[in-house]
Amino acid sequence: MNMFPSFLHSRKLIQYKNNLFKKWAMYWKIFYTDYANVGIRTYQDCVANPLRSGLTLTTAWGVYYIKSHNPDKLSYLSAIINANNYFTLISSSVRNPSTSEYLRMINNSLSQGIVRYFSCGFFSIAWIDEYDDIVSVYKRQCRYLTISWMALPDTIMAFHKISVGTIMTLSRLLSTLGRKANNAGISKFENLAVLQKLKGQTSLSSDQWTNLRKEIMETDMPSAANAVDTTILQFCSHTENFELGKSCMKYLRENNYELNPALVGVYFKLLYRNKDTLTEDEKQEILSIYNDLRLKYPLLDATTAEYCVMVISLTEKWLDVIELLEMIKISCNAASRAYNAAISAAFNNGDSELGWKLLHDMVKIKRVPSSDAYIAYLNYCLQNFEKPQDRVQEIEKLFNFFTQYCLSPNEDVVNQIATIFTKLGWVANTGTVDLSGTCCTCNHTLSPPSITDEEFSHLSKTVLEKGLVGQDAYKKSSPAEVRKLINFVNKTQPYDIVIDGLNVAYTNNKNMAGPRNLASLVRSCLDKNQIVLVLGRKHMLKWQREHITYIKNNSFLFLTDNLSSDDPFLLYATLVSGPKTNFVSSDLMRQHKFLMGDPMLEKIFKLWQMSHQCFVKFNKSGKLTFISPLKFSPTAQKGKRCWHIPYGCETDSLRESFEPPTAWLCLVEPKSFCK
Repeated sequence: MNMFPSFLHSRKLIQYKNNLFKKWAMYWKIFYTDYANVGIRTYQDCVANPLRSGLTLTTAWGVYYIKSHNPDKLSYLSAIINANNYFTLISSSVRNPSTSEYLRMINNSLSQGIVRYFSCGFFSIAWIDEYDDIVSVYKRQCRYLTISWMALPDTIMAFHKISVGTIMTLSRLLSTLGRKANNAGISKFENLAVLQKLKGQTSLSSDQWTNLRKEIMETDMPSAANAVDTTILQFCSHTENFELGKSCMKYLRENNYELNPALVGVYFKLLYRNKDTLTEDEKQEILSIYNDLRLKYPLLDATTAEYCVMVISLTEKWLDVIELLEMIKISCNAASRAYNAAISAAFNNGDSELGWKLLHDMVKIKRVPSSDAYIAYLNYCLQNFEKPQDRVQEIEKLFNFFTQYCLSPNEDVVNQIATIFTKLGWVANTGTVDLSGTCCTCNHTLSPPSITDEEFSHLSKTVLEKGLVGQDAYKKSSPAEVRKLINFVNKTQPYDIVIDGLNVAYTNNKNMAGPRNLASLVRSCLDKNQIVLVLGRKHMLKWQREHITYIKNNSFLFLTDNLSSDDPFLLYATLVSGPKTNFVSSDLMRQHKFLMGDPMLEKIFKLWQMSHQCFVKFNKSGKLTFISPLKFSPTAQKGKRCWHIPYGCETDSLRESFEPPTAWLCLVEPKSFCK
């Protein structure tokens, strides 16, 4: 009785499985029949309409090819590097000036971090933005100030003035290097297990090096012998294995392998990182490799030339650094590390005139001297000047250099300066300077930043010519709007304070408190009986009626178009109003300082800015904190019989902040106390 249901259930299960298999067979049969019919009909259509079919297939293949060969950002950067290298091989007499200017523009933009890349799938766009990604000032936040799609063609690199031949060359490089970049393989070698065998090794035999190279090439890229050697040296540099790197180079030279510029550059970089341990024999080896390289490659690419500068500065042939620095200038400005090595070599070899020339040259192109360069000069003074008075006089040249370019040495340099002056009988102390400019150690009051009437007049004229009516200003404004501002300022000046309305409203305030805060600042200025000019944009009229009405009724209000740049207007109104007018903005105006074009004029602009720019802060409840301009210049200063030098832990960038330094070195002449 119990077996009948089980038998019936098994029979139904078998029938179900058979039906399932039949359905699957039927599905695949229909699937095959449908696509076979599609294939047959497609073939018949191609035969009947060969022109249309060929055009369709060509278009489809073209779309696939373009998408698969769309260059990425690495390809673009590689193309620029190669373009720079190729350009250095062309005689200066036949170079296209527009090409030279274009490459220089790209190199400067890359170093400033303002080059942007965007892939559209089938093609890519590289353009120049206004700010680095790390910048978070108001102009990066407000959507009205971002580059519009209509203005994008003016910022795309390919639309800048450049010869057609150069565009075609760069286009070919972008397309070909897009394929090569993925196959370069250099970075892949560092992750190969075979390289892990080198850890802990200081030397390999000739047979071991041969087997290692063969193993690497067979593993990944059999044709990239030079890439293998370069990567092995990069691995040595990364692991700081100085001895293993020397062993590798010895093997390559003994077996007459070709030493290309990239390979030599990596090796020189490794040597320079261990410069304090180099022997005379190793320095002679450097000269031998360098001489062979220059015989084969009279012109070097910028990166290799920089590494050559660094190691040649340690040898008896150190004067070659001048030729190498000039070679680098063909395509770009040399990096700080190259200049610092050359400067240290000049002072270490007693050529102070050359050392000072290079110091001024590097700062003028926004490169910052390192502690090695400063200490080399201090050692030069100790070795060449015995009399205390002469020694102090020479070291004061360095202090004046700090003042001229608003530089701050680091703690290592300050400690050596303090040691030298202490031995000369001076009183050396480190301390602070309060907001009034008074030294906590000797009570000396530092002098405020100031410029002469002649310098102020020259600065005002330059801002008008380059910042307001120059070509750059018209890219974000119009002649009619500029004339409107000039007439407005001429009728309403002078002012006590000029306010960047949107900057004040939205700096650190991404909510509706912005209009209220701007009105609060205007109210605070009125309480001080100050005449106020507020610069803004027309969309401010959409603010809450209460706040915008108060601002209009209690200040002079000038509104520009929503896409116009108001910074030149702010500077112009402040300067034309007179030397006693201050302005409020959190923008450090770096781009306008660079428009000056003259290093001394840039310094005048910065001194004026430090003594006239005010800042404001608002807390969550809207309470206003007004920060007046510094009452003293935050640079090295000489008193009647003393020196005060600001210092810090970083020396990798020029000082742009106007916040007072937190640490100062106070040097007081013997038996005197400055007041």
